[in-house]
Amino acid sequence: MGMSSGVELSHYVPTYIDAKSKFLMFDQDVALASFLIFILGFVFGHPFLGFFVGFAIAYYFNKAKAGLHPDYMLHLTYWVANSPKLKELPESNNRHFFG
Repeated sequence: MGMSSGVELSHYVPTYIDAKSKFLMFDQDVALASFLIFILGFVFGHPFLGFFVGFAIAYYFNKAKAGLHPDYMLHLTYWVANSPKLKELPESNNRHFFG
């Protein structure tokens, strides 16, 4: 008799070492967006409306990023967010490469 006889082993095992973490059927970033909408609904006194709107946004957001890179939202946040300017590096339109 092995150690696994009679033990239910139906938990999720990721196929790849860098697999995106999931919450239910959604990726982590989609679940976070849905959860934030739910929290906003809860704060304003409409938790059920926040839940349903958050679930709808998660569903359509998941559909929208289906054909894109897995870290698309991270890349988009990098380009849209106001990142600090580097003092040592000139602006990209002022760079001249010699050599």
